[in-house]
Amino acid sequence: MADTANDPFAPLPRPAAFASTRTPSDDEWQPVLPAPRALPEILRHRRHGVASQVWRYHDASGALLFATARFDIAGRKEILPYSCGADGWRWKMLPAPRPLYGLDRLAARPDAPILLVEGEKAADAAQRLFPTYAAMTWPGGSKATAKVDWSALRGRSVTLWPDNDAPGRAAAEAILAHLREAGVSGITTVAVPMEWPEGWDLADPAPAGVTLSDLAAMLTTAAPQQDGAGDRAAELKRLAGLSQVDYLTVRAEAAQMLGMGVVALDRAIRAEKSRLRTEAEESHRRRPPPEAGEVAWPFGFFMREDGLYADTGGEAPPVWLAAPFEVLGEARDHAGEGWGRWLRWQDRDKRSHTWLMPDRLLMAKPGELEAELVDRGLRIETEGTARVQLRRALAGVQTGNRARVVPRTGWQAQSQGGDAFLLQDGRVFGGSSEALILRHPAENAPEMVAVAGTLDGWQRQVAALAAGNPLAMFCIAAALAGPLLLPMGESSGGFHVQGLSKTGKTLSLKLACSVWGQPTKRGNLRDWRSTANALEATAEEANDGLLALDEIHQAPAADVTHAIYMIANEAGKGRMRENSTARRRRTWRTLILSTGETDTKTMAEKAGQRLPAGAEVRLPNVPVDGPMCWPALHGRASFDQLAADLHGALDGQHGTAAPAFLKHLVAARGAEAPELRRAADDLRAHFVATLPPNADAQVREVARRFALVALAGELATQWGIFPWKRNGATEACLTLFAAWRERRGEDAESAEVVAAVQQVRLFLTNHGRSRFVPLHRTQAGTWEEAVDTSRPILHQAGWRRPTQDGRTTYLVEPEVWRTDVCQGLDAAFVARALAASNFLELGEGRNLGKRERIPGRGLTRVFVIRPDLLGDAE
Repeated sequence: MADTANDPFAPLPRPAAFASTRTPSDDEWQPVLPAPRALPEILRHRRHGVASQVWRYHDASGALLFATARFDIAGRKEILPYSCGADGWRWKMLPAPRPLYGLDRLAARPDAPILLVEGEKAADAAQRLFPTYAAMTWPGGSKATAKVDWSALRGRSVTLWPDNDAPGRAAAEAILAHLREAGVSGITTVAVPMEWPEGWDLADPAPAGVTLSDLAAMLTTAAPQQDGAGDRAAELKRLAGLSQVDYLTVRAEAAQMLGMGVVALDRAIRAEKSRLRTEAEESHRRRPPPEAGEVAWPFGFFMREDGLYADTGGEAPPVWLAAPFEVLGEARDHAGEGWGRWLRWQDRDKRSHTWLMPDRLLMAKPGELEAELVDRGLRIETEGTARVQLRRALAGVQTGNRARVVPRTGWQAQSQGGDAFLLQDGRVFGGSSEALILRHPAENAPEMVAVAGTLDGWQRQVAALAAGNPLAMFCIAAALAGPLLLPMGESSGGFHVQGLSKTGKTLSLKLACSVWGQPTKRGNLRDWRSTANALEATAEEANDGLLALDEIHQAPAADVTHAIYMIANEAGKGRMRENSTARRRRTWRTLILSTGETDTKTMAEKAGQRLPAGAEVRLPNVPVDGPMCWPALHGRASFDQLAADLHGALDGQHGTAAPAFLKHLVAARGAEAPELRRAADDLRAHFVATLPPNADAQVREVARRFALVALAGELATQWGIFPWKRNGATEACLTLFAAWRERRGEDAESAEVVAAVQQVRLFLTNHGRSRFVPLHRTQAGTWEEAVDTSRPILHQAGWRRPTQDGRTTYLVEPEVWRTDVCQGLDAAFVARALAASNFLELGEGRNLGKRERIPGRGLTRVFVIRPDLLGDAE
């Protein structure tokens, strides 16, 4: 209200006595701008009900002017205006000239270009798609353009985006005159392809194969609108965008309107089409790279529901190239090399195929790429030109998605967050910033981690029957030790389970394999019988998992020692490429579980080799027998019956335990890493505590590996994966650890020392009487040879003399000591090893040999072996 006290020209207020209470009629009612009352939260019409959508018109300051509301009525829509007068809101339209929708956007973006579309819904969608523009529209629809106040656009740059129908194009033509009259600084119009869906606007989903980048390119390359020649160019552009049928329909009329002959118009349209295609192609090349989730095909290619097409640019229809497929992403390795396209499609049997197409195949000779696609069930056009077009499409397709190619399964380091675990079939456990793709999956990768049955079924029918049986429990727990190698800082190694036939060795190995997948030769159960190259591939396929090798006696004996070292050393043989550069070496980290009736030492001896002590540490021989390993029959009459039930269960129950374990392990590595390390340290200490204080480092190393298996079993029990009692897995591991120690003997000595002592002992046992000349003491107290002419000594190795307690001391010739007794070993090391065990009498000073008086020779230096080596005195 005006301040009449200070302003003498202000109108006098109307006396309250003269205020009218009559409701004005519709003809008399006038809206008030801005609206004097707030808009109701719910707009309701007496016939149409509640509005499904409401748009608010504001002025430049943000004040509410009026609103429009949409009503969905029996499959159609109704848009009604809603204005406010002095007495409230009514379903009435404002009188002309009416304000534009988006005046507040216009004021907030004084330097932004204007995108003018038809309809408030399309304007809101356009604003979201192109935030650098001020998206606007007008009230009343396509027939109300003359009743709009266009003056707000004076001096601004405007781009028209018409609806893809006749009314939309007519409205755009009408608006051009209004905009010129309003004094806008420049006008452009987006050319919407006629083949797009009828009535399409920016509020609708983009047509198939059209990306946001394509829409942005259409906007930035919109044609300028000018008077005269500009209108003529716009009409030619419109005609060039018509289909051939539509063009022929309007051809004569258009030629007359433009003042041209039909033949001249045809030439002009062909030239315009060529120009537009060139512009579109250049614009396509300048578009920004696709964002995540988007796929951008090269210019002239598009994917429809029935496959990939190529537009040749002429009057001929597009050419079909291939059945539909998805481009999931572009992939490369951690070094940014080995690029490829990650593709997916369905074959004629509706079976899904995922393939990493190496980009280098695009440069291969014709037919190689196509053969790979066809071999995997993708239908393609075999005609030569179409195959070339298919290669062009695959070479130029871009996507915002990226994937990382990895050489092996198992733990994969991530740039952010913890490591992820990749299985052979592509399943990933743990967060991964990018999709992970295995470069060369095993041929039987699906079977290696195949899932059958349920975890509950596997627990009841398999794991529960293993409870109380040390060998079975040990093998099942060992199956899950592989994923713990990296988190616990352990290196590769394993166990060789050795025993007589029919003691359940292979059955136990199959139980271990069932943790991961199909426990057969088609799955993850492997034979020792293999070439070195194949064994490298097998080890890499089992990275961070279980390498199960059955029947060691089938392997070439000469290859066993090399294989043990190779697998435990976690790398294959180095090889060269044709260009003299080094190939990538196969590497891995795995837990080996081997079985056989023969131990590794015997296998080496078959080949005339000596098993190094390191091999025994990397793959210790664990002796087993039936009664010790299968004491719990779980109600079965015999072990054979139990074995039959387990074999039967394995066919239908496998592949469920390892995924469950990995889910828990990935979470524990992030949230409970200190607890995991403490549990590992406690179990290591527990196993080492069973050893004497002076136990050799090699024995302690094997104890650590048994402790790792125990940790896997206890974690799986704690997480509800193994249906065993607490410490059950630990007790099973301790049982087999004790069996290994008993077989090995000498906890305090290294395997090398034990092997040296055993070799000397074996030599004396075999040749003590046949190659050593006996000595006896004379009455004078001297020694002389007691020669038995009926049993001459051949290949003499030395002498033997009795002790007072009836045992024998051996005196070995130095040359025989080096060549025969210590064959294959360091003779000095063997002497020192015997001396350390008090089995060798040392000479003076640093001499390992001792000077003894030998009959017929006098003082001679020999190696004097105490009788304790062969046994204690009675």
